[in-house]
Amino acid sequence: MAVRRRANTSRVLLVVLVALAFVAVRTSGQRVVLPKAGDHVRVTLNDGTRLEGEFVRESIDFVVIRIDGVEAPIDGSKVVDISVVGDLFEQYVELRKQIRDNDVDRLLALVRWLTQRQMYDEAIAELDDIQKQEPFNADARALRKTVSQLKLLRDRRRARPGEDAEPQRESVDEPRRLPPGAFGLLTKEQINLIKVYEVDLDDPPHVIVRRETVDRLLQRYAEHPLVPVTREGRQAFLRKPAIDVLSVMFQIGARDLYGEVEVIGQPTSMRLFRDHVHAGWLVNRCGTTQCHGGADAGQLMLTNRRSRSDEAVYTNFLILDRFRTSLGAPMISYEAPERSALMQMGLPRADALYPHPPVKGWRPVFRSRQDPGYRRAVAWIKSMYRPHPDYPITYTPPGQREADPAALDGPLRREETEPAHPAGER
Repeated sequence: MAVRRRANTSRVLLVVLVALAFVAVRTSGQRVVLPKAGDHVRVTLNDGTRLEGEFVRESIDFVVIRIDGVEAPIDGSKVVDISVVGDLFEQYVELRKQIRDNDVDRLLALVRWLTQRQMYDEAIAELDDIQKQEPFNADARALRKTVSQLKLLRDRRRARPGEDAEPQRESVDEPRRLPPGAFGLLTKEQINLIKVYEVDLDDPPHVIVRRETVDRLLQRYAEHPLVPVTREGRQAFLRKPAIDVLSVMFQIGARDLYGEVEVIGQPTSMRLFRDHVHAGWLVNRCGTTQCHGGADAGQLMLTNRRSRSDEAVYTNFLILDRFRTSLGAPMISYEAPERSALMQMGLPRADALYPHPPVKGWRPVFRSRQDPGYRRAVAWIKSMYRPHPDYPITYTPPGQREADPAALDGPLRREETEPAHPAGER
């Protein structure tokens, strides 16, 4: 019995000594910042390797960090140091401030720095600006291809975790995914209707107006001054290009026929939204499972499945178009784009009119109001048709199903509530 007690005591002393030695190594630096779950840390190994990721937990045997969404256990005996490196986005902002917009070599070095830290969205934004300055820069083109592929792989891993990955215990803080089919999307007819309302007559996509639609226009609005009354005039009207017929429909206010117009491709404003906002940062930053794309997103819920499809793009747009914050501020302010809550909540909190609520893991989308992404988003809002039309579409987002349907389905058709339309409105 005494021998067993002495053996147990020796084992306990050994564990304590190992722990003290580990702490001594960790505290040998000049400044000690003990990491907590969620901190971005740099782990230095005894062979000089440095790993960066999100700190999960630590024991005598293992240090666990999350790299690109995957938990990676590291042998504790190989760990020399763990240091909290602070918010990566803030580091990026400070580095970017030191580089002139036309200093392409240093910008490319910054892109490589971003890529090493899996900040692919920021890297792509910088590369887009570089390629505008130097469209034939071979290094920028090659980096753009590499970063895009890495980003695609990351997004696929996040959307569909590998089957060979070790199952992890579900945590109360782990974001929950929406089950497939839980997010109702706009129909093709509803999407097409938004396209019609957003057609820019000075830069139109291809449109189709069928003969039977033109006949109905001539019959229903025969008394309107823009509708010809003679046989020759009607024949000439039937030969008009489809975009000219649509122009007349807009001027007459023939909203009952808008749904019969087929738009092929994208209106300019919606193409800008799709490319510069939706694909640029909305889905990858705001619409992730950890944020507004998961089951715990609250009332503002966005879809992140098949994000390049018209169904996803137009559904997310309509959600933003109709959403109001708790203070009544619109997510998209068409009259004052820079005051849009969507834009303000993407800025650092200290610079925002409507700061983003404090959420674990949140970081600004834009460095400042001079950020190229911010300027592109403002340009998109300015490109939308004004005065902003009330799309006659009934749609209730998943996150708002429990609220008052009358307040969430969007505005009624104006022709149901108002006898006339002000000049210039669609």
